[in-house]
Amino acid sequence: MTTTTTRAAAVSTVDAAAQALSGAAARELHLPTVRAEAAPLAEIALRERQSHLGYLAEVLAAEVDTRTATRRARRIAEARFPRLKRLAEFNVDAVPTIPAATLGHLAAGHYMDAGEPVVLLGDSGTGKSHLLIGLGLAACEQGRRVRYATTAQLVNELVGAADERVLSRVVARYGRLDLLLLDELGYVQIDPTGAELLFQIITEREERASIAIATNLPFSEWGSVFPDPRLVAAIVDRVTFNAHILETGTTSYRLRTRRPAAGASEPAESAKVNPQEPDRVERVPSPFPNAWHPQQCRRHPARRGIAALLPGWPATRSDLTSSPAIETGGEAGDGLVPARPIAVLAR
Repeated sequence: MTTTTTRAAAVSTVDAAAQALSGAAARELHLPTVRAEAAPLAEIALRERQSHLGYLAEVLAAEVDTRTATRRARRIAEARFPRLKRLAEFNVDAVPTIPAATLGHLAAGHYMDAGEPVVLLGDSGTGKSHLLIGLGLAACEQGRRVRYATTAQLVNELVGAADERVLSRVVARYGRLDLLLLDELGYVQIDPTGAELLFQIITEREERASIAIATNLPFSEWGSVFPDPRLVAAIVDRVTFNAHILETGTTSYRLRTRRPAAGASEPAESAKVNPQEPDRVERVPSPFPNAWHPQQCRRHPARRGIAALLPGWPATRSDLTSSPAIETGGEAGDGLVPARPIAVLAR
């Protein structure tokens, strides 16, 4: 009896010394989870009769899981999302032009590995910001560096950095991001200085790091945001090269799902119904293209297609139709606006 008690006390002393030593080593190596979980996991290992290697694997896995969760939370905080929206919460039935498989492919993040842009086209309330934030949140959960900003916020930050003579530092910081999310392009007109500074950010990331843009304007109307036609051509050229372009449509999801107030009549449908054919509904066609593919976004060898995006650009009809990949739309003599603006960038 005395011998057994003495042996148990010796084992307890050895365990206490080992725990103190492992705790000091974990503190020195900056392994807080190992320091906190080593003793509880050791008790579990004894009960389950795990091997030494099994116990070591459990301790290290706990440390890795904690660091992964901490890094994910830090990435989300650094991204500065205005709210959290996940791709899984997006109602794909409300936007039939975007297949669920496409969102799943983008959520995997392979486009970031290749430095490919993403452009979301659609009217207000159609889910562009939801998708933009969802893509950013998925990237953060993979441990990638992400930053969300509206176009106006980014331009104001760049202008302030230029005034303080730290522009190169700010541009380099944005260049190191794995994904830059640029929202609300097209709602506010940008002055020449701001447009040139924004162009520096886009150029810094070209073909090297991904940028995702949400805009309510088709490419043919980006000239109303950026004052310099040549700068518009350069920006469109860069953000559409090998891009994933998604159309969210023109019907506002918020207006469609809004509940009318008590006693109020239902809002009128923004569609034309033929009384003689009640099942037939005529809707205004979308100003955005319906079928987009990354291969349609490669640069044209002669860059002739950019001219079609800009009013007043010195180009001829033959410049736009010399390539079989170019499609022009509208009636004769109505100008140089193509039916599918991005198609003129095809190679």
